Amino acid sequence: MRSFDADPAQVGTGPLGQKAHRRHIAHSERLERRLYTPRPGVWCLVGNGLSNQTFIEGPGGLIAIDTGESVEEMRTALAEVRAHTSAPLAAVLYSHFHYIGGTTAALDDAGRADLPILGHERIPLNLARTSGEIGPAYSRGLIHQFGLRLP
Repeated sequence: MRSFDADPAQVGTGPLGQKAHRRHIAHSERLERRLYTPRPGVWCLVGNGLSNQTFIEGPGGLIAIDTGESVEEMRTALAEVRAHTSAPLAAVLYSHFHYIGGTTAALDDAGRADLPILGHERIPLNLARTSGEIGPAYSRGLIHQFGLRLP
């Protein structure tokens, strides 16, 4: 799909006046901030940042899947889920190396530094690569994927 099209009917206007392919605008609308509850005991906050934060309540407490791009993002996600459960945070699971920025907020919420955290063994290597070796290509990809620099 092209971002812009010679056919003016294919160009849409976003809520801040940005111009993009109408399907890109529609995709962005699907990512508006919302807490989904696909089933009892499972919550997924979408639109809180570039990543989603998901919580699954089990017998031992909440498992947080991804902590977001920042501490503020995870604090917001925890506040949202706390409106539905007071279960203690039992563990954190990382699905992507760059969705770990809010882990301090998870540790604060758990009130313990020994909270189990599970993730791929190459997370530190991948973080280092994005800040150096593959950084420029990684940044361009994010800008394109999320339309961060649309006029």
